[in-house]
Amino acid sequence: MIEVRNLTKHYEFGNVTTLKEINLTFEDGRFYVIADASRSGKKTLLNILSGIELPPARFSLTALRFIR
Repeated sequence: MIEVRNLTKHYEFGNVTTLKEINLTFEDGRFYVIADASRSGKKTLLNILSGIELPPARFSLTALRFIR
């Protein structure tokens, strides 16, 4: 299971907030679709979950839990 709690991602360059207080739970054995408007933060969310992009400094590592 993957849990995300209160994830907010703000880019200082351009003063843009792509994710604001995101709360998600992904359960094992399920398929999920992430869909929204263009430039809404889908890629940023997936990059943070996969480790490609670092989470915000104020984002607690315990807030993103990978549970087997």
